[in-house]
Amino acid sequence: MAVPDIFHGDPWKKDADFSNFMPWKAKHDVDHQMKELNILLEEFHLLYKPKSVCCIGFCWGGRHSTLLAGTDKVSAAVVAHGSFVTQDIVTDVKKPILFLFADQASVALVVKSISG
Repeated sequence: MAVPDIFHGDPWKKDADFSNFMPWKAKHDVDHQMKELNILLEEFHLLYKPKSVCCIGFCWGGRHSTLLAGTDKVSAAVVAHGSFVTQDIVTDVKKPILFLFADQASVALVVKSISG
């Protein structure tokens, strides 16, 4: 199991003032985080030669898991209460993926994306 610190020691704290969320979010660019995850997965595959690799993303990590499910780096993915999961990335999913959402709007977005 590998659990990378994509926030580099600066996670969003549950008691933080939400007015600071957008500046915090800007410091944690998803494209940069995906580059780090891709490097980690390439190294993981080279070192351990696994038969399969699965990823689980909760909340913020849901977008990352969905993006990874659109690559050959993972065999399957799970998204639990994913945030920033948009229709454009759901339509790129190539691997089996399990979505666990708490609201019907998110479920509807995924169903619409998959069914066209």
